[in-house]
Amino acid sequence: DMISAEKGNMFVVLPDDGEVLKIHGEMTGSIKDKVLYGAEANYYNYSLTRYDFPINRPDWDATLGLKYNLRNKILVGAEVMALGNRQLAFMSKSTFVKLPEMEPVHVNINLNAEYRYTRILSFWLKVNNIAFNRYYEYAFYPTQRFVCMVGLSYSL
Repeated sequence: DMISAEKGNMFVVLPDDGEVLKIHGEMTGSIKDKVLYGAEANYYNYSLTRYDFPINRPDWDATLGLKYNLRNKILVGAEVMALGNRQLAFMSKSTFVKLPEMEPVHVNINLNAEYRYTRILSFWLKVNNIAFNRYYEYAFYPTQRFVCMVGLSYSL
């Protein structure tokens, strides 16, 4: 009997020995004085002892973003994040069950803004997944479709 989403909230640790090769690339810079760009990408290659594949882990991920700085007081930005294919799996009655289909590539679009009131106090807003896409990071655990966070930063 497979675990359904209604039974929920159960994670099991599945230990394994293995190696992870991670190739990371990153590039940042500015376009003129006020526009900053950033791009980063990761490629993962897993060599595992017990399992044939890494559970719930993508084979790659990437982020591309732009930020605009208005007089060092207001910063606004946008970014596109992508997760590669992932194999989702779960435990059912002490048996490891691999879902029949891979979780496909997922793309998120995020927006952010920051108002720097003083050098030590700023207020920020982050809006993630503005396309309202639903995807799974773990089997039967969907992510939030739309996330809005508001906060402040205070540093001495």
